Amino acid sequence: TIKLHRNGRFAVIDVIDNGPGMGRDFVERELFKPFHSTKKRGMGIGVYQCREYAREIGGDLEAISELGMGTTMRVTLPVDNRAQA
Repeated sequence: TIKLHRNGRFAVIDVIDNGPGMGRDFVERELFKPFHSTKKRGMGIGVYQCREYAREIGGDLEAISELGMGTTMRVTLPVDNRAQA
């Protein structure tokens, strides 16, 4: 599920799954560590790069997850109010 809403000067995009979820310790210590992956393929750089880019432009990427309950990846990006008609 993908949800979009605005929170002040930010657009908030939630990408929600109902998978196995991740433990708090893993999210805090491992998830955003570059070149570390639990997958057999891949380099373990994607989620790290996404968070770093979001932060570079004034936003953020966070993982909200609980084992057995799924995960929400929340992307927060600044909105350019000049683009409004």
